[in-house]
Amino acid sequence: MPEYNCFIQPNLVAPERGDGYNYPGRPQTKPIGHIPEVEHTYAYIDSFYPIVNEHGLMMGECTDLSVRQPETPFEKGKSGLFYADELGRVAMERCKTAREAIALMGSLIDEYGLWGTAETLIVADKNEGWVLEMQPAPDQKGGLWIAERIPDGHFFVAANQLRIRSINEGDPNQIFNPDLP
Repeated sequence: MPEYNCFIQPNLVAPERGDGYNYPGRPQTKPIGHIPEVEHTYAYIDSFYPIVNEHGLMMGECTDLSVRQPETPFEKGKSGLFYADELGRVAMERCKTAREAIALMGSLIDEYGLWGTAETLIVADKNEGWVLEMQPAPDQKGGLWIAERIPDGHFFVAANQLRIRSINEGDPNQIFNPDLP
């Protein structure tokens, strides 16, 4: 996305985030949009995707194949505002628990939309783990998402493929976009 000074490497040039985002000689990345600020945010360890915040909220990522792949990477006014990595960063800054992070990321997809590829985020805290799966909506303006709690004593394997196979309305271990077809 050269019009936003966004290139494959470095991924993000934003020195205000920290020394790891400062690339002398490269133009600063331009934002594609904004959401309202909050009064306080939490510190977190970041990589291409966020890793863990000061409250022990953790995330992992897996890019998935989907029949609904975007035809263009991003089109202002046609695409959603968020890609999965930035959803995770906002959740790390604003949430203490996995359940809070799932609720926040789902609401951001619902309000601002999603662009990019289908993605899986594994979101965990000391008490529970969740799988959040998402992909852009067919019209590229919204997003489709569903989250499922990983049962205690179980594990989840993310293998570049969407894994949640059914919607279980009324199940407290699932949270999803109410417009999910």
